[in-house]
Amino acid sequence: MYCRKFRLGAASGQSAVEFAMGATAVLVLMFAIFNMAQAVYAYNWVTYAAREGTRWAAVRGSDVKTSSNPLTTASDVQSYVEGETKGLNLSNMNVITTWSNPAEVPGSTVAVNVTYQFNFTPPFSSLGPLNMSSTSQMVISY
Repeated sequence: MYCRKFRLGAASGQSAVEFAMGATAVLVLMFAIFNMAQAVYAYNWVTYAAREGTRWAAVRGSDVKTSSNPLTTASDVQSYVEGETKGLNLSNMNVITTWSNPAEVPGSTVAVNVTYQFNFTPPFSSLGPLNMSSTSQMVISY
């Protein structure tokens, strides 16, 4: 029987180079998927926060105003939205609330605009921040 001799040194070096190139490509792809998933998660929370903040402000109109429950303020809406937001850096989030009628009477509208600055994680941090924004508007019914 005839046996061929292989030089293992050259073959194992080639395998190591191929593995390094393949592993690098797979890791970059995994980090890209992870970063995009985080961005989608953040955008979903931004839209949810705007919608919930608007709903919360709309059901607290002038008809529910009492001495213990004054008119809803922009800081009240911001506090509610920040309390509802999970997994985001609140220092990168801004909440702006506007009413079509400052008396908050039924039939007028309230709008909540939530902006968020999403920062990518390494190795994609050089892409810079991604600004996200969502606005929701509702009619005050109470």
